[in-house]
Amino acid sequence: TAASMQSFATASRSAQGVSVDVLVTAGLSNSRSAGADADYFVVCENDGEDEQELTPGTINTIIIVNAPLTQGAQVEAYAIAIEAKCSACVNHGVVCAKDPTKFGMGTG
Repeated sequence: TAASMQSFATASRSAQGVSVDVLVTAGLSNSRSAGADADYFVVCENDGEDEQELTPGTINTIIIVNAPLTQGAQVEAYAIAIEAKCSACVNHGVVCAKDPTKFGMGTG
């Protein structure tokens, strides 16, 4: 997966001794809404005659927590991260590359 480092962003929050750091890169050239068709690419082995330039497009997220999490808390943290990603995409007006009448909330 790839996204330009120009899109790199970080955020940190802490409460009651627990710190959370988030690192994100967001390439949105292939933004998708839930259920939209994904793209696939075939690697050419014919001296590049049919190669097409691919633009980076994925949302990479790293979340670091300074406290141990139970399995249930890990699941909840994962769900919150997905909700935050979807909210950020909607707040920034990201539209689905396959259907511009829908918001893009991820990549595909």
